[in-house]
Amino acid sequence: MTIGDSFSRVKQVNMPSEELCGRNDWYILDIQLDKNKAMFSALLAAKASGQKVHFQLTGCWQNYPKITHVYNCKNQYCTNE
Repeated sequence: MTIGDSFSRVKQVNMPSEELCGRNDWYILDIQLDKNKAMFSALLAAKASGQKVHFQLTGCWQNYPKITHVYNCKNQYCTNE
């Protein structure tokens, strides 16, 4: 995971993406938007605790697949454990 002024990038071992964004080596989360701050907090907590997560990606931002949901892997949405 990388964290900058306006966004965070996330890299996983298995990174499937059907989004045609030009770059599929990272997923991206715009942390300037208030609605994404809870997802950013969840990512930091998961990273600190070693918890696996799964992402829903919708569209592109800055040429990367955009994270629109973060799922804890202890639910039915986590498919790449």
